[in-house]
Amino acid sequence: MMSWNIWDGDLTRQTVRQKHLAYEQREAEYEAARQAVMLEVRQAYLSLVHARELLAASGDSVALAERALEIARVRYETGLSTYIEFTDANLALSTARLARAQALHDHAVAQAQVVFACGTGE
Repeated sequence: MMSWNIWDGDLTRQTVRQKHLAYEQREAEYEAARQAVMLEVRQAYLSLVHARELLAASGDSVALAERALEIARVRYETGLSTYIEFTDANLALSTARLARAQALHDHAVAQAQVVFACGTGE
């Protein structure tokens, strides 16, 4: 036998409505969290791409600075330039190597951020 209280003061309909609104709120929270995760992954990926480009550029800079130092050394040894020009080239090489080390660090950090954001780390 089934019974239905028609005098419940609309309590059943309001309870159903409340549960439906709570469900919609949970769906909105889920979508916001999903979008936040996607944003974090995208930002980590873009940071990795940027770090990769900086790493490649820093390698080129080191190669150019090494070549410039060799030219400055030869010019200094043959008397065509001053010692200051040689030390400037040496400083430029040290600066390029430092930038390369920073680029390597930034690349490693960006890789770790991608792994973390994707949840694939151990």
